[in-house]
Amino acid sequence: MSKEFDELQKEISRQLENVFASLPEVIEKAKQDSTVKNHDMAIAVSAIQASTLVLLRVMFQYDKSINNRIEILEKQINNGT
Repeated sequence: MSKEFDELQKEISRQLENVFASLPEVIEKAKQDSTVKNHDMAIAVSAIQASTLVLLRVMFQYDKSINNRIEILEKQINNGT
């Protein structure tokens, strides 16, 4: 499982790099949104949303990987191997 954990950490790092790379665009969109009076708050919320979505996506991928491993182990147990 440590290999999977290492892969999870690498994936989180890659995804967070993508989030940070997209922040200038997110900030610019928030600044141009005429309905938002507090641009700093809009920027902070947008950054938090982007980071949270990335982390959720990675955690779902990790969960899927764990479920696949469980299915493999169950099949091995049922087959007596």
